[in-house]
Amino acid sequence: MSYDIYLLQRLPGQSWEEALEALEEAQEALEGEAELSDETVAAWERIVPRARDLLGEIALFGSESHAELDHRPTGIQLSILGDEVAISVPYWTRGEDAEDVLSKVYQLAAIAEQETGLEAYDPQLGEAVADLLRAQPRAAVALFDQVADRFPRRLS
Repeated sequence: MSYDIYLLQRLPGQSWEEALEALEEAQEALEGEAELSDETVAAWERIVPRARDLLGEIALFGSESHAELDHRPTGIQLSILGDEVAISVPYWTRGEDAEDVLSKVYQLAAIAEQETGLEAYDPQLGEAVADLLRAQPRAAVALFDQVADRFPRRLS
């Protein structure tokens, strides 16, 4: 189970739910792994060094059809598959640690927004990440605590 952020192309007047449905339909229409576009590869190449500046050491994986970065200490993962860009992080942390992790997730989402031109959306809270960044991740931390309490503590 993970906390997820989606980056979406939202048309004027389109709700977040409609944008999510459009993304799902587009992914289903691909019926397989399409190569990443040159534009997406260029955005990825701009995201990676900025992600390193934010997170430190990251592991990179990829192929012609997907790209992924992992920050092992926090579990933060950013992935691109076709037109789908998402960030996920497991519910490993609580309290101040969760606040720190979520702050990094939101900052990474802002970087991905800037480099891809997509909008970052937090479906757990039903809000744009840009709005949540201004408000700080307090609401998400409470949700993180609730879910994390359902699982045994992660061993370091």
